[in-house]
Amino acid sequence: MTELKQLGHFVKHLRENKKESQIEIAKRLGTNRSVIAHFEQGERVPKPAMLAIICNDLKVPEIFWIHLIDPNNNYRIEFETILSELVGSQVSLESLSSIEHEEAKKHMNLLFNQNGNEEQVFDNFNRYLIFYGVKKISKVFFKYYLFDKNAFTNMEHFNTAVQTYQKDAIRVFSTFALAYGELNKDKQSFNDFLKQLETNDLSPYFGRNKWNSIITIEDKLLPYLGYIAAGKVAEEEKERKRLIDFLKDIVNKLGTRKVSQHTLQAQYDKKTLNKMDTLLRKFESKIEHGFLSSLFDVDIGLIEAEISNLAPKAKADLIVMKDTQDKAFANLTNYLTADYMDLYIATSMRNDGDFISVNNFVNSLMQHSKIEKLNLRYFNPTQSWIDDRIAKGLIEALMLKRASITIYMAQKSDTFGKDSEASVALGQGKPVIVYVPKLTISEINLDSSELARMNEAELRKYIGEDEDYEEYDYRALLSEAVKNHLDKASDDIIIASVIQYWAEFDLESEIVRIKEDHVISEYRVFLNEIKNNEEITPISKELIEYIKIILLSVTINYEIRANIFKEVHPLALQVILSSGVLNGILVARSLESCADLLQSLLINKMDLELKSDENNYKLVEKSTGSVIRVISKNILLSYSFEQFYQYGKAE
Repeated sequence: MTELKQLGHFVKHLRENKKESQIEIAKRLGTNRSVIAHFEQGERVPKPAMLAIICNDLKVPEIFWIHLIDPNNNYRIEFETILSELVGSQVSLESLSSIEHEEAKKHMNLLFNQNGNEEQVFDNFNRYLIFYGVKKISKVFFKYYLFDKNAFTNMEHFNTAVQTYQKDAIRVFSTFALAYGELNKDKQSFNDFLKQLETNDLSPYFGRNKWNSIITIEDKLLPYLGYIAAGKVAEEEKERKRLIDFLKDIVNKLGTRKVSQHTLQAQYDKKTLNKMDTLLRKFESKIEHGFLSSLFDVDIGLIEAEISNLAPKAKADLIVMKDTQDKAFANLTNYLTADYMDLYIATSMRNDGDFISVNNFVNSLMQHSKIEKLNLRYFNPTQSWIDDRIAKGLIEALMLKRASITIYMAQKSDTFGKDSEASVALGQGKPVIVYVPKLTISEINLDSSELARMNEAELRKYIGEDEDYEEYDYRALLSEAVKNHLDKASDDIIIASVIQYWAEFDLESEIVRIKEDHVISEYRVFLNEIKNNEEITPISKELIEYIKIILLSVTINYEIRANIFKEVHPLALQVILSSGVLNGILVARSLESCADLLQSLLINKMDLELKSDENNYKLVEKSTGSVIRVISKNILLSYSFEQFYQYGKAE
């Protein structure tokens, strides 16, 4: 550990013993938190006056810091800190004799006070690296990242040049030590690296033929693709009728809001319930737990929905179903034989709304002005069908292998299969965009993602300083902020919002939040009118208030999920198996953001920022705040990666 890092850790230890945060001590001593943070991380020495103030305040013995008041020592330590960042390992003159130490300091001063040409500065820098036992730098690396960036004009320029290099290196390498070693090996290695950073020419996309191979299946027919083959549905008519008759009998006998296992067992014998359980599983019912399960506790509305979903189909319906499935199967053949596959959509479709919301999103994205002209080939799962689970899995694996980019559509809850698809794409080193819906109502100036960007203090101020909010946690504060907007909305605005979001927010499943039976019935009628594009019957004030609660609940859930995807979700970072690089997801909150990210990824030009904290270096996409690359500062972990991963090739 370098001298500065040792002192920084000591300062941090003393501050924490005083039970003070970085912000508190900075405010008390009249400086910025970043000064304290950089000092504790061993990244930067405070200016001499502030260094003395901090160390005296924390009672750091002078022997550990007084020499840093000397500008020469301060300058040397700052240089060593930056050089360590460049080469990816700690460097120091501590192992040299006092005479060698002094000669090295003289040489450093010469390095930053010379007006030599490129060759002279290059030779002097490599000569100085010998004092630290660092591998010599290559000419091409030196020119590109240091000399052309005026790195040796002063220490600030040197630091900026090294950070520019790190921002590039973190995209391709698992550690900065690996990056420095590989990029200073030979000219070819360096040039190969730069090619990976080059902006892509999009003219090949513009030159493609329009992709007109996919037969568009309209929204109202999409639910037919959630079924097995129409022929099998016809064969199952008797069994389906038996199950539907049973479900209808439940509704007639127990037509209350909830049906539990206990109420069922009081009405039906175990043999009957067991047989009906078997049929539920056979027909892949959306009723999650069987009739005999102690977890069975189902809203009567779900049973009614299953009556419609599982009922035997009329001959006319079966004809339409077969025709729809045949078209989707024809689409699948075109997906499988497409000349290119640029984009894969990872999603799970559990109900009619999922089919519609996914299809609308994909179509809107592909018709966006920034995307449409690119003639992309993309796999839209709502337009594809095959009656075999194993084949479905193989198709998904193939599409993930072929597609350059994956878009993961987050829903209120996600499946293992969808998570696995995103993980596979990340592990292959491909970008993954996670789209998380948000609530936007322009008439009342509501954008839930903008509110979620606020910190706790900002939210408290936004909703008003009030003692009632003292005990609120962040989620409660965010809920209050969204609620304040919704309370300003007229009934017409609330109704329009349901029309817009019923599918994407899966508002049918939210019926369980409504307590009164008559409001439940009204809500079902209201949603059915929306789904069938019928004229909307005026709804009660009571239902309006429930809808506000439902919109609020789903919105907050999505905002919390978006934060989880950015910070703690298992998908947030995945190791690229071939290189050991940590590949992170991009979290988008709107169609516009998805289009921007998709275009940027295809061009290979993103607005990125390198951030550093005590534990990691992070490469952040600015518009979304998404972390897309990470290098750990854990020394042993870095050594392990350097040992077991080679550049571009797993051991």
